[in-house]
This record gives sequence, C-alpha cells and structure tokens, in this order.
Amino acid sequence: MKSSILTFIASGRRSRAMVYGVMCLLALINVCVACTLNGGSDKEQAAQYFEQALGSFAHHDYKGAISPLTTAIELDQSTADYFEFRGISYYHNQDYEHAINDFDQSIALRSKENPSGAPGLQSWADDYGYLGSIYIAKADYSQAITNLSQAISLSGALDYYKVRGDAYETAGQKDLAIADYKTVLNLDGRPTRFETTTLGSSKRQEIEQKLKALGVG
Repeated sequence: MKSSILTFIASGRRSRAMVYGVMCLLALINVCVACTLNGGSDKEQAAQYFEQALGSFAHHDYKGAISPLTTAIELDQSTADYFEFRGISYYHNQDYEHAINDFDQSIALRSKENPSGAPGLQSWADDYGYLGSIYIAKADYSQAITNLSQAISLSGALDYYKVRGDAYETAGQKDLAIADYKTVLNLDGRPTRFETTTLGSSKRQEIEQKLKALGVG
C-alpha cells in the first residue's frame, strides 16, 4: 500500500515537471530581486547557494543539494523556498524527521507571506503534500489526512485527492475514501486550480477497481 501510494504521488508530480521547473526559476528570481532591494550580502550569497542546489535538483542529485541548501539557510533563514527544497531533498533520501522540520518551517514562513497566485500557492500546497506523503510512509494516517486536506484546499490537485482517499481507506473511513476516489474520476482531464491532469487508462482503472472493492458499482 505505502509503495503504491508514494508511486502515485511521484507520478503526479512528474506531470507537473514543467510547472515545477518554472517555479524554481521564479523562486530564484524573487530571491535575487530581494537581494537587490535589501543590499544584503548574506542574501546574495544565499541565492548563489540556492542556484547551486537547483543544479543538483536538475540532475535528481537530492543528496548533493542538501549541503548548499543548508548553507543558504544559515545565511538567510527568511526564505521559505530554501527550507522547502531542503525538505524535498531529505524526503528523497528518506530522512523524514529532518524533512518534516523543514516543511513545517517553510509552511510557517509562507503563512506569514500569505502568497497569492499559482507559484506561491502551489509551493505552499506541495509543502503540505510532502508532509502527507511522509506521514503515510510513517503509517500515521490521521496526520497524513490532515496535511493532504490542507494541500487540497490550496491547490485542488488531483493526486492529493487520490492519495487522501488511500489514507481514508487504510484508516477504515470507507465513505470518505469513496468520495475522494469519485472526485478523482470527476476531475480527470478537467482543470483544477492550477493545472489539468489526465490519469491515463491504467490509473483510472485502478481507482475504478478500488471503488468496486468498496461496493460502488
């Protein structure tokens, strides 16, 4: 169950790869603009280390991204993206406790910023989404559901509904699982807040089979 859930999450995020790459560039641009406005050498150096970490991300070298991100955070602890990206790095290295700490810090900073628009809100949602994924891996389905619900409220991404449905099903909350699975099917190929996602035939069949197993014809 855990393996299939995490695979679905990963595939859903791969479908957002282009948007995610644009968000990375926007994050770097925002940092550099802030450096210019504030004239802070620490912020400038932090932005450079962040750029180095993005190079590691481009090659899926998540372990290699941790060191420059840590240095960026030491220089500038006010930028949510640094904590988020290091949290993602820890997540991919299955260092879940450090990842949780970083995503919590990113969320705290974003809540102060109260971002608007797709890049900011999607990053905020992804913080909660990764936390949901981590708590599923830790078999803490209550915390997983709480965080995935926050992700859904911010972005409405299809994959969060599906994974929350899996968490509900595992937690024995059949009716709520059915509702989320039905939502996934209804959203298939239709625009949500920031994107349009198509399940593909195999994933759609998987959800239809889940519904059938739950007594929905």
